[in-house]
Amino acid sequence: MAIYFASDFVASLVKTPFEVRKQLIQLYNHNVGLKDIGYLTRITTFPLVLRDVLFRQLMLNFYYLTTDIEHRPALKYTIP
Repeated sequence: MAIYFASDFVASLVKTPFEVRKQLIQLYNHNVGLKDIGYLTRITTFPLVLRDVLFRQLMLNFYYLTTDIEHRPALKYTIP
């Protein structure tokens, strides 16, 4: 879980400027300078990282809680 948390955190930091640019294009703001994109990236980093990390943690927790995993190798090799 810690590896997933760390990887999502780093991935979110890398994706943030591209997410900001995508949202600006969706709002039809095509003529935005790099200075403005930098400012918007700074103010949206925390919410976007929080969204991505919380979503992955929720999905993994529900997956592991609802999956029945047996760790008994003897079950694999028994003859019925």
